[in-house]
Order: sequence, then structure tokens, then C-alpha cells
Amino acid sequence: MATPVQVCSPGSAQPTDLGRIVRLWGMDPSSLPPAASPSPSEDLVPFLTCVFEEAASFVDKVPTAPCSNGSAWIPEKTRTFDNSDAPVDTFKRIVPASDLRAIADGNVVELRPETWFVRRSVHRDDQKPGTASWSEWVRHLLDDGANSERAFTPSTVVHTRRIKTWACQDLKVVQGDHTWTNVTMAWEESVQKLPWPLKKRVFPVLRVTASDENHKSRAEFLVIQIALRDEGAADRHMAVVGAYTSIERLRHTMFGVEWTMGTVSDYRGRLPVWLQKCCAPRQLAKGVDVFLKWVAAQRTMMTASAGGDEGDLLDREGRRVKKVATFRI
Repeated sequence: MATPVQVCSPGSAQPTDLGRIVRLWGMDPSSLPPAASPSPSEDLVPFLTCVFEEAASFVDKVPTAPCSNGSAWIPEKTRTFDNSDAPVDTFKRIVPASDLRAIADGNVVELRPETWFVRRSVHRDDQKPGTASWSEWVRHLLDDGANSERAFTPSTVVHTRRIKTWACQDLKVVQGDHTWTNVTMAWEESVQKLPWPLKKRVFPVLRVTASDENHKSRAEFLVIQIALRDEGAADRHMAVVGAYTSIERLRHTMFGVEWTMGTVSDYRGRLPVWLQKCCAPRQLAKGVDVFLKWVAAQRTMMTASAGGDEGDLLDREGRRVKKVATFRI
């Protein structure tokens, strides 16, 4: 029997457009709900409720056209790519330090403005070059997101690992007209290489996913990554620990598959913040092109590859990609 979960009860901290959890300042792993097994812990219920409310509220404010109309999201540029039939709109939003200070719980020592970038594109639901079918979006971005990311960005993401998973079975999170189900939550880390002479970066994140049961065929889902303050990752990978938080939402609408993704990050080390901000919008938009190119190649290679399992993922060279390893600390 499913366990219904209501949005934050009266008397608790009410999540708003600016919440405390889905932020660049990240979370200390010790503050996460216990990973009880085989059933979800009681602390997991209010935590997930706030995560979904914060993430959905934040991206709900993104304009549906490349104009602001009074929105906090400022239009950046509309980009087109060879491997995407759909144009990609990008926006920017700066969250001032004063606004962050108003919601900080006292555990954040240094407060700096957050610069978020978001992209939005609407694609045909079709298993053809230049786009993807809804089942492909679900498979590669929801069901197997970490492995897929490593497969279609092998020159950047060199290693992924799962540290811990939480039991979330049968949870239902009611948020407005959404009922989030098929919930997953995992502590993961991704290692990325940068151009010489910069050291590689490791990004520890809490990855939370869910789909809305109020829509058929899981026609709306969220993929949320929250930065974790895991300094031990530096020694494990001989890398600089970066911070990365993102909100990704896909919806199957009458106009096509709407793909919205917002990110805020800090590579830290010797990579200047101003340079990161200059490169971020184009790199974020380019992700659409890279993904759709990989999906098209994946179809071809899976057809031509004999003896492979249906669930296998191939990189751009046709090699099977190993699944994310689980490593407990």
C-alpha cells in the first residue's frame, strides 16, 4: 500500500521560491535523513516534500518564451544546434546574497550571490534524428540518468559512483496538483576532467528523482541534484571538490516534450568565477545538442550491436558503459 505524504504541515518551514535545500551552498551529508531499510525513514517524508516544493516552485517561474515579462529570469539567448530540431532558449537569474541571508539557517558561513542559468526547449515526440521519443527521454534522463550522462559526455565525465541509496518505495508526495511517485534518492559523485593545467573536479550530489502519477506514462518527471559538502571526496579522487546543484523537469505536453533545466555551480580551485559564468550558458544549451546526437547514435549502434542486452548503454564509440558502481563510506 502506498504511503501518502502531504506537503509540509502547518508549523514547519514552508518552502518558497527560494528554499534552503536546493541551493549551491549544499548540504552536509551528516544532516541527511537516515538511510533506513527496507522501509523509508520517518525523516525522509518532510525532507522530500520540501525538496519537490522548492524545485518545482523555482522552475515554475521560468518564462515559456524568450522574454522576461517581469520575471526574475532574464533572457540570455536563443540557440540552434545541428542535432536538435528545436531551438534552445536560455535565461539567467541572480539570487542576491541578501535574499539568501534571509533564508539561511545559520549553518552557512559564507554567503555569495547565486547565478543560475536555465535552458528551455520543446521537442517533437518522435524516435527520429533531431529529437527523441518520450520513452527515450524517460529511459535516459530519469531511469538511468547517471549512466547516460557518462555515456554521452565521455570526454568530460570520467567516473561516477553511488555512495548511498535511500529506501523510497511506495512514497507519494502530494504537491498542489502533482502526486510524485517512483521516488528515488541517492548520494552520488561525478568526476570530471578539465583542460590542462587544471586539476580534475569531483562533484558530490544528492540525486532525487520522481514522476507524477497524475499523468499517464509518467508524462512529467523531475531530476534534482543538490550539492553535498563532502570534503572527503578530494582525497578519494585526488581532485578539487566542486559544487553543483540542478533542477531538471520534463513534461509531455500537447506541443511536444518540454525540457527545462536550471543549474548553478562553482568549480572552485583556480578557475575564475567570471570565466565560469561566461561559459555556462552555452555549455548548458549545448547539452541538448550532445544528448540528442548521442540518442540518435545509440539507436543505430543498438540495432547493429549483436548480443547486447536491451538495457545496455553505449558510448559514442560503441563501447558498452559500465553501470554506476556503489561504494559505501
